[in-house]
Amino acid sequence: MTKIVTMIRLKPLLNSSDKSYKIDINKKEELTVYEKKKLYDLSEVNKQHIFTYDKIYTENNTTDDIFNNIGIEIVDNILKKINTTLFVFGQTGSGKTHTIMGSNEKYGFVNILINYLSDMGKKFNVSAIEIYNDVCYDILNLHNVIHQREDYDGNIILAGITNKKILNKNDISHFFNSIKNNRRVGISSQNDKSSRSHLQIKIEMENKSFIKVLDLAGSERASQSNFINRDVYKENVEINKSLLALKECIRAHKLKNSHIPIRS
Repeated sequence: MTKIVTMIRLKPLLNSSDKSYKIDINKKEELTVYEKKKLYDLSEVNKQHIFTYDKIYTENNTTDDIFNNIGIEIVDNILKKINTTLFVFGQTGSGKTHTIMGSNEKYGFVNILINYLSDMGKKFNVSAIEIYNDVCYDILNLHNVIHQREDYDGNIILAGITNKKILNKNDISHFFNSIKNNRRVGISSQNDKSSRSHLQIKIEMENKSFIKVLDLAGSERASQSNFINRDVYKENVEINKSLLALKECIRAHKLKNSHIPIRS
């Protein structure tokens, strides 16, 4: 049985003087965005957009708050052999990688999660791959190309992926340094170190249950990008195309369709 939960973390405005829109949280799970727009006759109207989530984190919530709320539950699930996949997505520059990977000063969600499991004395393996321009690479093994295979049961196998056993804090530090140093980044209209690839971190326990965290590359409209050349344009196309394919997979799960369009 597949259970889908949606959450949002609000990022503080970069320009606090921007009054073109405002956000209200009317209920615990409902978020309303009021946006000022100009009509064809140049008159101004306030457009109202309502979004509903299972959980809303405001700019006052820390990454530790998020882990204490959902991370503990994820750990409990994996110990009960319930697999969990966490997708982190949003527009480029919205703070996805900051939430997942943190910074030099603050741990991210995955750092907290792996250290939490290590402190519990649990034994597990980790792996890290990135998908860039529709090609899958092994971050822990010199960016070797990983070939995707399908078994007789329709499961997708990543052939030759590198798994590292976590035994101590040094192993954890080396793992995150490998990701930081090897993941592809580039310039976007919002960020000079924007993630240009999808990153998957997999934590597999001794009981074969797993946690997958996917930090998806930020979407960006070509018309809004300030750094358009042939390579950047191709990056944007592949990112947006893959996010559309993922959306169709999630939609199929939600609608309980018999066919999941994995290869959309």
